Amino acid sequence: MLDNLNDRRKEDNRPPLTLNEALNNVSQSHSDYQASGKTMTHDDTQGSLGKRVSDAGIKWSRIGENVASGAETVDRVMDQWKHSPGHLANILGDYTIVGFGLATDGPGTKGNTYWTQTFVKTT
Repeated sequence: MLDNLNDRRKEDNRPPLTLNEALNNVSQSHSDYQASGKTMTHDDTQGSLGKRVSDAGIKWSRIGENVASGAETVDRVMDQWKHSPGHLANILGDYTIVGFGLATDGPGTKGNTYWTQTFVKTT
């Protein structure tokens, strides 16, 4: 996913984003939350996106989040996001780090998929 994302950013002369492990944990936790409730949402019982990122120890000046459900592959979910103006704005946004999450609402890899991308501009 990182290569796909950075390839798209390169098309618009945007600098590449760096994968951040703490942000991966934030994104994965949110995908797990979505899967447990079987609903795609930006809301989370752990709080707002800003709170979740701050609680992970990340100092930020700008944040964004893309969520999706149902896409079976990275290429499909990225294609959906690239063709959505709001999601594309996050992909091309003024951020420095990114994290990803993926969960399913069924056993193993069966069930519906829930994807999360979390974007942060660090301070």
